[in-house]
Amino acid sequence: MKELSLHLCRSVVASAYTGQTFVIIDSTPTFYTYDKNALFESHSKLQGFATYINRYSHNITLSHDGAYALLCDTKKNRILLIDMQNKKLKANIPYSKAPNFALFNQTSEYFIISNSVGNITIYNTDTLAVMAQLNIPDELRTVTFSDDDSKIAIAAHNKKVYIFSVETQKLLETITFDEIVEVLSFSKENTTLLTFSRKGNVTLYSLVHKKMYSAAPRSQWPSTLAHTQNKEVVLVGTRGSQIDIYTTSRGNKLGTLHFDYWGVTSIYATNECVLVGFSDGNCIILNIQEEIQKAQQALDENRIGILAELCYMYPLLFINPEVCALINEKYKEIFSFKAQSDEQALGYDALISFIIENDTKKQELLTFIYQSNEIVSFMQEVECGNFDGACENTYKFPVLRQLREFSEFRTICHRNVSEEIELLEKDPNKFTTYREEKTHNCTACIYKILTNEETLKRVYVDFKKAVQAKNYTTMLDLATKFPSFKQTRLYRRVMSYGEALIDKILLMMQSDHIEEATKYAVMLSKIKPFEKTGLDFKEQITHFMTLEQASKKDDVLKVFDLAEKNPAFRTTKAFQQQLQNYQNKYSLAKVQALKGDVAACKIILGDYFKVEHFKEKNLDILKIALLHEIKHFSPKESEKKFLDKYHEYFGWDEMYDQVCTFLQHTANTIKKLTPVETEYKELQTLIEGEKVKNKVIKKKENKSEM
Repeated sequence: MKELSLHLCRSVVASAYTGQTFVIIDSTPTFYTYDKNALFESHSKLQGFATYINRYSHNITLSHDGAYALLCDTKKNRILLIDMQNKKLKANIPYSKAPNFALFNQTSEYFIISNSVGNITIYNTDTLAVMAQLNIPDELRTVTFSDDDSKIAIAAHNKKVYIFSVETQKLLETITFDEIVEVLSFSKENTTLLTFSRKGNVTLYSLVHKKMYSAAPRSQWPSTLAHTQNKEVVLVGTRGSQIDIYTTSRGNKLGTLHFDYWGVTSIYATNECVLVGFSDGNCIILNIQEEIQKAQQALDENRIGILAELCYMYPLLFINPEVCALINEKYKEIFSFKAQSDEQALGYDALISFIIENDTKKQELLTFIYQSNEIVSFMQEVECGNFDGACENTYKFPVLRQLREFSEFRTICHRNVSEEIELLEKDPNKFTTYREEKTHNCTACIYKILTNEETLKRVYVDFKKAVQAKNYTTMLDLATKFPSFKQTRLYRRVMSYGEALIDKILLMMQSDHIEEATKYAVMLSKIKPFEKTGLDFKEQITHFMTLEQASKKDDVLKVFDLAEKNPAFRTTKAFQQQLQNYQNKYSLAKVQALKGDVAACKIILGDYFKVEHFKEKNLDILKIALLHEIKHFSPKESEKKFLDKYHEYFGWDEMYDQVCTFLQHTANTIKKLTPVETEYKELQTLIEGEKVKNKVIKKKENKSEM
């Protein structure tokens, strides 16, 4: 999988792809554009925006096609709608009581705004007409539109989800949860609602049967959700270092992506790549073009084993509609496949989980399962309440994991883990009693969900000691080996501490308190899960200080070299000052260029003439100087020769045409696509031999005498 990196000044809060370029917004807020190869194109900082943007807030969003941006200016009680194509403010919408949430629907036809007291308005993007006005009794947490835009689901801080009809504006249903829902999504057919809660619980609610089911759980606090072009799949980012891939109709988990950076703040998916933005301003573009081709080849050749391995290693394959269509076509071959390794088994499980999103294929799978010999042993173990035996059967014959019975006792296991961890933290004696009284106690969990009593108690003591001693490496190793420890208050406390340090670093950097930012970055780098992010912040700060020093010393080449390596530095005051300095020098140099003094132009511009950032403007001023040198100082008999020489370098342009007309020579109208760049920077003159002084003045004098 090809991975490209880029970096912004602050946390990435929104991203989109126009079909040509990636549009990204950070929390300053500054708008950036990069091409598909992660090469910087442009940036522009929004002036007069007073609101501080938290990296996990929903104050800023982009339309799916990158054509529009919405910004909630909470301090000024207004919404800014920006036309990104023309870089113009399309609308300044007053909105009372601190607007703090903005979102476009998938087609960008509508957008939704909400404030701190639960007032919600849906607008038409083109006309700004109000399409609906809704109210809920608490502050909104997140929103999702149904695929046909007929319904809207609103999660609030009161642990409820409200479903409204967009057309009638009527409340259709209120669903109560045990925890705050952080992100959610309708299924493709709008028959189910998939929700992700703060503690990691994943719930599937049937809008048809009005029933709630536990889906595949996760261990990290969800932060953002991105829909994909394959409408059966969503990507869920975390306030940690991972993205989980889920199906929307059944809540099946297809895979997980792990990163070195902490805090996924933005995700955008095309059919062959995903852009992931992080707390510290890092962005990663994951391109799966090669993997898509390999998967298509494996499907064409019926090599299901290779396909399963690819799906295990690169679960992003499920975002590609073409690959998914081929998987659905080959479902019978996939059903009958027997995995030969753990990697194949896990990839095969993901394939089956995806295929049964289709109800018809699910029925065929169930028929296939119930005709197999393995179902008999599995059902016997289930009836006896032997979870150990049932899980062992599913491990050997993975399609059994798609049965309702397996989902039910796996859900019980995950709930048991939560209860055990809670008891272990509060009272170890009660934990022992609880274990003794349990009727269903696995001896050795094949899926490593549960751990035996003695091991769990012993390891928890080690885990607690590691946290208290701030031995974060050991803490992380134990939490990785025993994922249930990520649900402990101790682990969450450390994560909250790391999150708080990130907030402090960002705040200090924004207010130019560099020493304090450095101190917090050092502290952050000592916490193992945040180590990479902390070191990255330290590197950013070091580069920033180098930039400041170079700017103060007028070390132009150093400033622009740093800005080339770190495009986000183009937003800094130091860089902007260098742009202003260049503009001042350019104005002075142009006066000399019109006099035909090439050497004076280069002396005035100094090192700025060597900077790639000003290549086009420097080329323009050099051309002006060279042409006016010919105009003012070339001997009459050599004018044509020197003009032809100019044309060899640069081809036809308007200034060349004007000088040819003035000197009464016919211009060569052939244009050059690019100038001879390797040579033009060294040019001092095009005139060979002695220059004619005061040539133009003499011409004027002769004309006046006549």
